[in-house]
Amino acid sequence: MPVSKAFLQKKCRTTQRSIAARGGRLVNSAYESVNAPLTVECMRGHLFEASPKNIFRTWCPACHALDQKEMKIHLYARCSDWAKAQGGVLVSSAYESARSLMTWRCHRGHEWTASADNLRNKGSWCPTCAIAARAGRPRTRRQAANT
Repeated sequence: MPVSKAFLQKKCRTTQRSIAARGGRLVNSAYESVNAPLTVECMRGHLFEASPKNIFRTWCPACHALDQKEMKIHLYARCSDWAKAQGGVLVSSAYESARSLMTWRCHRGHEWTASADNLRNKGSWCPTCAIAARAGRPRTRRQAANT
């Protein structure tokens, strides 16, 4: 069904305002339909294509990847700080997600793998120390063998 030129111009202006609100600009103004891809430049200068209907839901894929990388660096630092507050160390070198397994070391040198979610939100820490504390026995097998 053909649409009027006035309708397309109105939709183009609406799309341009949406893009500008996100700090971007419309590179090509040949608005054909809500499904036809447009070339957009984001505030960081990345060029990408997206249809007008997707402009409202998604944004620059390059910025998204950068934001994800920056977020992982920030969350790794938070996990490392939290481990230090527990008297331990985060051994893993990268953060993938809250539920991915990472290697930790407690102040007694025990190493184990656990997700950041389990440690932070479920209140767990070193399972070896926790078992030894509950049982009231020596903290390591080596100590148990020496007694």
